[in-house]
Amino acid sequence: MMKGRKCIVTGGAGFVGSNLANELIKQGAKVKIIDNMYSGKNENVEFLKDKGVEIVSGSITDRTMLEKEMNSYEFVFHQAALVSVVESIEKPEMSREINLDGTVNVLEAARKNEIEKVIFASSCAIYGETVKLPVDETDKPAPMSPYAKDKLMGESKCNEYNQKYDLPVVCLRYFNIYGPRQSAKSAYAAAIPKFIERIVSNKEIEIYGDGNQTRDFVFVEDIIQANLKAAIEKNARNCCLNIGSGTETTINEVIRIIMEIIKKEVEIKYLDEREGEIRNSYADINKAKKILDYEPQWNLKKGLHKTINLMNID
Repeated sequence: MMKGRKCIVTGGAGFVGSNLANELIKQGAKVKIIDNMYSGKNENVEFLKDKGVEIVSGSITDRTMLEKEMNSYEFVFHQAALVSVVESIEKPEMSREINLDGTVNVLEAARKNEIEKVIFASSCAIYGETVKLPVDETDKPAPMSPYAKDKLMGESKCNEYNQKYDLPVVCLRYFNIYGPRQSAKSAYAAAIPKFIERIVSNKEIEIYGDGNQTRDFVFVEDIIQANLKAAIEKNARNCCLNIGSGTETTINEVIRIIMEIIKKEVEIKYLDEREGEIRNSYADINKAKKILDYEPQWNLKKGLHKTINLMNID
């Protein structure tokens, strides 16, 4: 699919970016990662160096560096972001600098280098609390956090660059991603790796809310599938697409499945809901199916089995 193509992955030392870079290399692409290691990790990319991936230490806030590094490349998979909703509420200026201004820098550098297509990692957070479920791309956005607002404005900039400069851009609205190499260490870590770690360690799990809030959990390999199809599909340009599993699962159900796989049970402590957190969410993925021929290959139980197995858990 991508054999011989020259690809940039911003945020390539992160969870999604490193999985994407690995798949690109498997398919025979030439890959360059740009990452300042704010949330990326060296262990995510060490094995990629041996496969010929070039690692550039730099931030998307540095437009001059981006313009230089994109020279002669064809595709930009823009994964770099300040990804935590909670952290964006604590540091709104930082969120804007990275998630909005950094995206503009990526688009401008791509324009100047006549990049074939930019694939922008957006988020389901842009929808906020929705009136109906599943949420589709025609629903009016109602962002509830700086992160969500900046992602929505990033989409607007993508649209602007397509209209003004004919730069092909696809915005992929990721739902709740999980899978191998997702960190449980950060204070802002995603729920699933934290749950796994707590259960393995026989420690109490803390849930914000009653646990009946729902999410659309999508395995990282399905996210990678969508990125690669968005890159090569000629009809995929100047559009925003939901990328999820198309199914709704409660937090309590996720914990039950993880306990079942690991064969351990721990106590659950329910706390007050957090600011900026959405109650219920899941994706209508029909548009991605139509435009990308996207079809999720992983249900939650199968994806959690692989995630836990790769963590070397007995």
